Amino acid sequence: MKILVITHYYPPEIGAPQRRWSALVKRWQKSGHQVTVCCPPPHYPNAAATTSIRESFRGTPRVHQGKYGEKIIRVPYLLHGVSGAVRTLDQIIAAFGTIAAVATLKLQKVSFDVVIATVPGVPSAGAGLVAKSLLGVPLILEMRDAWPDVVVIPDTSVSGIAPMLRARRFFAQALTLAQRQADAVVTTTESFAQVLRNRGLESVYTVSNGVTPSLFYSSIDSLPSRPDELHLLYTGTIGRSQGLMVLLDALKLAMDARPSTRFTLRLIGEGSERKELMEVAEAGGLPVEFIHLLDREEVRNHYSWADVNHVSLKSLPAFAWTVPSKLYELLTVPRLVVGLLEGEAEQILRESAAGIHLAPESAQELADLWVDLADDRSRLHPNDGGRQFVLEHFNYDYLAQKYLTVLEAVISRERSR
Repeated sequence: MKILVITHYYPPEIGAPQRRWSALVKRWQKSGHQVTVCCPPPHYPNAAATTSIRESFRGTPRVHQGKYGEKIIRVPYLLHGVSGAVRTLDQIIAAFGTIAAVATLKLQKVSFDVVIATVPGVPSAGAGLVAKSLLGVPLILEMRDAWPDVVVIPDTSVSGIAPMLRARRFFAQALTLAQRQADAVVTTTESFAQVLRNRGLESVYTVSNGVTPSLFYSSIDSLPSRPDELHLLYTGTIGRSQGLMVLLDALKLAMDARPSTRFTLRLIGEGSERKELMEVAEAGGLPVEFIHLLDREEVRNHYSWADVNHVSLKSLPAFAWTVPSKLYELLTVPRLVVGLLEGEAEQILRESAAGIHLAPESAQELADLWVDLADDRSRLHPNDGGRQFVLEHFNYDYLAQKYLTVLEAVISRERSR
């Protein structure tokens, strides 16, 4: 197959969607398929975090070969900070650049069998629809989260948000229209796939996020003995959706409840809430370490440092249909996983039997748990069930083939019409 992928996020950037596409494209290329990727140069999540990556990328041709032999077409973008409005403008610019790139491919008579456009960014869906029309091939619209539901602000009574609310509603309506016009929709959770089916969409498939079999497990140091200490780790996006203020609130409560224990919280990553969390931690004199975005090799050392890994989402209806991709990775690490989650993510954590589930944003419950774990460190040792569970159900060797089966089915169906 000749596959055109439209995405706003791609290596050498660091992040969940980048890892997903790297894993899939690697396996598709190895199977003999030809992948072309339209994407901006590396700049996610913001200008400060990607300085070194952009410097090393400087001088790379606009059209170049990727690590796995895929063809990569880099499109225009807007360098930005944490502003959501500027980030959206960046995504719009990249979408128009993608349309121009697809038009050029059309003029060059380059043919494809299928187009995959992945959301977010939301404007990529529009670029995908144009590509479908120009190239005359089916479009797979991939929803990496519960879009458009996650862009709807639940509390419309908050003052000063009317322009943002209108913009989000516009994007939600446009994305719903794009879902209906696509030839198929791929979600990363079965629960959200069922939501879309209930809304009348017929061709909806689930291809979850996953892990690579040889990921982290064997290279993480054994859990050391640290009496009267507890090392708490969060790695990933530090944004509004994660609700990470709960970690700082719990830290204060745990320190008050057990002053004899040395709690240390380490947050690794970037996002819109990072600055606020830093300010709150500094104002409260909390033992919180903030570390910028790291690549996989560097994260390995922090997993060895940790006693407990955390994954968190806010308590919002749409997040019951969302599974943070970080959860799959953490279940391969020989450390206890604490998830402040609900819905399908909670179910995965329970079925893996390798972690502890708490309700989202439950600071007191989390603080009580930390105190209990500090008192009884034997509870910090997870069994190997988590790793075995994700390798059985969320292995990228299997998921890449499953995705190809979806593509083949859609192509076959559209050609028969």
